Amino acid sequence: MSRLEEIIKTLKQYIGEGVEAALEFLETILHHDSERYNDFIQIKSRYNSLQRELLLGVLEHSTYDISRNNISKALLLLAEEITEKDLVPEDGATEKKDDKHGEILYHVPELMQLNHEEKCTVRLAYVVDQLLRDWEKHEEDVIKNIRVSEIMAVSLLNLDESDPPFAIRTLSETVQFLDKDDFTEWVFYVKPIKTGEFPLMLRVSVIEMINNKEYKKDIVLEEQITVQSEEVPQTGEAEFKAAGTCSAVGSTPLPPQAPPAAPAAQVEKAGKKGLPKVAGALLTTAALAAAGYFGVVYYQQEVAWNDAVKTGGKAGYGAYLKKYPDGRHQDEAQMVLDSLQRIDSLQELSLLTPDEDGTAAMTDSTATEAGSEETSTPDNATGHKPPPKTSRPAVQKAEPLSVKPGPAPLPKGTSDKPIVPAATSEPLLRGKTYAFRMPKFSIVETTNQNFDIKFFQYNQYREILLVLTGLGNIKFSPGMKVALIQENGNEIFSQIKYVATTPQAPDRYDGYFTIVPDDLDLVIREKVKSIRLTGSDNKSREYTLSRSGCRNLLSNAKKAAKLLEEQK
Repeated sequence: MSRLEEIIKTLKQYIGEGVEAALEFLETILHHDSERYNDFIQIKSRYNSLQRELLLGVLEHSTYDISRNNISKALLLLAEEITEKDLVPEDGATEKKDDKHGEILYHVPELMQLNHEEKCTVRLAYVVDQLLRDWEKHEEDVIKNIRVSEIMAVSLLNLDESDPPFAIRTLSETVQFLDKDDFTEWVFYVKPIKTGEFPLMLRVSVIEMINNKEYKKDIVLEEQITVQSEEVPQTGEAEFKAAGTCSAVGSTPLPPQAPPAAPAAQVEKAGKKGLPKVAGALLTTAALAAAGYFGVVYYQQEVAWNDAVKTGGKAGYGAYLKKYPDGRHQDEAQMVLDSLQRIDSLQELSLLTPDEDGTAAMTDSTATEAGSEETSTPDNATGHKPPPKTSRPAVQKAEPLSVKPGPAPLPKGTSDKPIVPAATSEPLLRGKTYAFRMPKFSIVETTNQNFDIKFFQYNQYREILLVLTGLGNIKFSPGMKVALIQENGNEIFSQIKYVATTPQAPDRYDGYFTIVPDDLDLVIREKVKSIRLTGSDNKSREYTLSRSGCRNLLSNAKKAAKLLEEQK
């Protein structure tokens, strides 16, 4: 068997094992000046783009599998077209290039002023020259050689998230790809909210795909920050300092770090790139322009939201929704407006208009409408006037009633926004989520308890997140079981994952729970007659849906199903 035949046979074996192994083998046997090597570069570029899209979460696994199979087919076709002149000489095989190490530069001020926001910057690149491009040196700058990959993630964190000393925000994407010809940058804005000395953790994650699985290795850098109430003096230029505490978290230790390539060699390699380098520069410019545009939009929305919070009430939050109906804080603003509307309803239900002598007239409403399935309730409990009757009962003077006080004023500084607990360890909906944009509707209306439901969000897997709003005696808690009971006896089970409360409405609870498409189909096919809630003590309470609640649930379920079908 000739050398060419042996190489093609080995290549096909590698293709069967996986795309990664085949690409590595081709890198070692193809001559870099051959036509087949250009084909190999195109296939490798397709594969790298595919891996980036999967890691960034913009590609579904089904689409990924199809694209990966197409790359395998392209490799098989390439194997059939390889000739002897495409191979490297037997005594001159090219060395495998190793880009596993790069440079990190981060600037985190060691001295900060209380409640004064500081800019912290992190850069990653393969060589120091790229790292320092357009960089203004600071005394706190740190440069360190670390392990890198094509996909990197950077986060700036408090060591104690339960009682954080710093408020941290960022406009940068956590996961970004590392450009071979330029630096990749993350910018964080840190505001100290306590005085003293506190640690600030910089986590750098190396992300790699091995045998179609994602693996991470975390490199954690710790900086001690001193926070004072006085203004921090300006510092001039200084030399770079050594890195602070560094720890690598992973299943295996990092390999010995190789010294960075000489700048002259890097320039020589960069000169051979030609058009790809120009294309990379154009893409970088376009990305920066897009980032600038969306940064401005983000800033404008944040200013409008801060104005809404300062103004408060329906006017403030209504103005925000009018200006940004699909803004970042749309759901939060709508929730506050719903809460304020519910507060108005509470006052209407709980307060009787007193007469001049401090008493109120109450109409007898014991008679029920013929054929009605619902039991009527007193006017002073429901707040609705009884329907006109042909023979009106005599109006009786009631005993003097004490007027219920309105909601107690909130302490100064208390927010009227819903209070949510700490974020759960996993998202309520996995993957990419979409908003239903459907209004809340009532399903239960009794004297002591009301329930509303809102179809809130759904994801790419057609899972549905609903919000159950309770107003009355029932207190929601994470883990509470929810059952929708149908007329045929079937029960649709779920569990409250998340609970939010509102200071101005202490009897209101918003519970978030999920259902799957099959549950939604059951709601559409069979009428839901009641809802049952079971607490951690295994005590259950069941409430019958009103006639309008049954209709509302059915019509909104159909609308939700239609949106899910359109999303396919």
